[in-house]
Amino acid sequence: GAKANNIAQAGNSTQIGLSPVADLAAGSVAGPSTGGVGQQITVSWIDSNVGQTGATGPWVDQLYISPDGKLTDATALGSFTFSGNIAANGQQNQNDTLTLPTVADGSYYLIVVTNSTASVYERGATANNTAVSTATIQVGHPDLVVDTVSVPSSTQSGATITVNWSGHNAGTFATGAGWTDDVYLTTNGTVTGSSVLLGTLAVWASV
Repeated sequence: GAKANNIAQAGNSTQIGLSPVADLAAGSVAGPSTGGVGQQITVSWIDSNVGQTGATGPWVDQLYISPDGKLTDATALGSFTFSGNIAANGQQNQNDTLTLPTVADGSYYLIVVTNSTASVYERGATANNTAVSTATIQVGHPDLVVDTVSVPSSTQSGATITVNWSGHNAGTFATGAGWTDDVYLTTNGTVTGSSVLLGTLAVWASV
């Protein structure tokens, strides 16, 4: 039971401080002035480490488009994984090519949220993780419409026929790289499971 002398105390106190941590910040978000739904755009931004020690990857930057620059009204554009490191007070230029999601026509801001999954410990210093582009991107969409179709008035099975058709883009943005037109044979003017595919035509023009 002689335990009263088992504990001793130092004659002076020790000052304990918090260890330095990284502090990632996003900035300088930029993209094209126009884009079409379903088409690719390239977005650039800068990841900075304003903390007191290095930031070690990987971490995920999440990208959005938003009509008002706010995350509450944003639509996900894609994610970018950075596997490198950024020293304290250093920065890294980033860019990624992503496909514009289906949204209504209009002007949108680009938003980047760095370290979006909190894989880099920042001790709560996340207010600077989100950056919004100063300029907007005008988003539109193509809308292909078939105007006319002409075929021979009669033919027979096994024969080769010529089908002519015309159309236009009734949308608000160009079609981009191209598309494929399918030609079907049907008895009622509607494509169903019993319709016969006669051929396809790849169109490489942009309208």
